[in-house]
Amino acid sequence: MSLGARLNKLLPVLSAKERAILVLRSLKDKTPEDPIWRQTMPREQSPEFNRLIVLMNACNNHLPLHHHGRATRRPDVDQAELADDHD
Repeated sequence: MSLGARLNKLLPVLSAKERAILVLRSLKDKTPEDPIWRQTMPREQSPEFNRLIVLMNACNNHLPLHHHGRATRRPDVDQAELADDHD
């Protein structure tokens, strides 16, 4: 049995989390997502899969902005005021 045939047998039993991880890996690797991951997903997994994708998108879109904002010096914040807050 070929590798592709073995993988096709596994697709129907993947969990929503495993499918979301495959999507995340393709995003990180900058490779296209395989449409079969969603096409073979049982309908009852859709809410959990969508929840995980929303969380993943939130992390990818908002955390870098938060990190960037904290890593840079803001001219509108008085540095002496910040020092007073830590005493």
